[in-house]
Amino acid sequence: MEPLTGFILYAVFALLVAAIAKKKGLRGWVYFLAIIILGPVTVMGISVMTQGNASGVLAATLAFLVPVVALVVVLLAKDGQQIAAETGQFGDYRKCPFCAEPVRSEAVKCKHCGSALDPAESGTTSGKVT
Repeated sequence: MEPLTGFILYAVFALLVAAIAKKKGLRGWVYFLAIIILGPVTVMGISVMTQGNASGVLAATLAFLVPVVALVVVLLAKDGQQIAAETGQFGDYRKCPFCAEPVRSEAVKCKHCGSALDPAESGTTSGKVT
């Protein structure tokens, strides 16, 4: 594989992980930056640990494990609705005080139990988790 093809593939995987994280309500740009930074750090670490004797294939393989691990982390992470159900409020969601299901912060009626919700109950702070 040509080096430019490898870099493009790596960037595409990083963007894919960031898009999945953003879709789940997480900070996608943090995942993207972590992947972009940890890939070269992995290659340099392998070079230092093996005193320059590691093959390029080994270094590239280990560098490509970074986005794979990040993808697994993002897929296993809870989305905004799940976090809101556990903590009471997260991002655009809050927990219904009657049935404990996540509903939008702007909602005046719970879509799960039909209870009237107090609009003043929704806080203005929105938490984000990486």
